[in-house]
Amino acid sequence: MVLRPPGRGTRTGPRSTPPGTTHPPGGVPRNVPEHRPRRSVARERSRKSRDRGLRHQLHTWIGTAIRRGIESGEFTDCDVEATSTLLLALSDGFGIRLMLGDPRVGLPAAQAAIWRAVAGTLGVPDSFPKI
Repeated sequence: MVLRPPGRGTRTGPRSTPPGTTHPPGGVPRNVPEHRPRRSVARERSRKSRDRGLRHQLHTWIGTAIRRGIESGEFTDCDVEATSTLLLALSDGFGIRLMLGDPRVGLPAAQAAIWRAVAGTLGVPDSFPKI
């Protein structure tokens, strides 16, 4: 006779694991589907719409800053839309790596890399300015 605590496949409690199920090293049965929270279609559409709105606002803000720099003579004339998109993409990529704590990327290195990528386009020195 094998003694098991209640709830572990005994007749005194619910079966937590179907008979014959094997467990991988992590301890989760292989035949149990991964639990994922459900979102309604309307809620998902709302989230995507809000995200697009925020992305648009950020892109517009960056473009406005570049245009002001061009108008004031701080930046050379350039394709504002393309430069805004590049800055946003670089910031997103480095931001994710920084947020995840990638040891190969620190904030000063990310700032310098982003600055170098657009310095020539904007007509500014390659070195990130001291703040």
